[in-house]
Amino acid sequence: MDSEDRRLRSAIIDALDRADFEGSQAHRANV
Repeated sequence: MDSEDRRLRSAIIDALDRADFEGSQAHRANV
């Protein structure tokens, strides 16, 4: 249960980091 929760949280953080990175890349390209 604990390892599953940790894996899920890790996946969410990974997705957020990727979305944030792509968002900043797009913003930089627009400027």
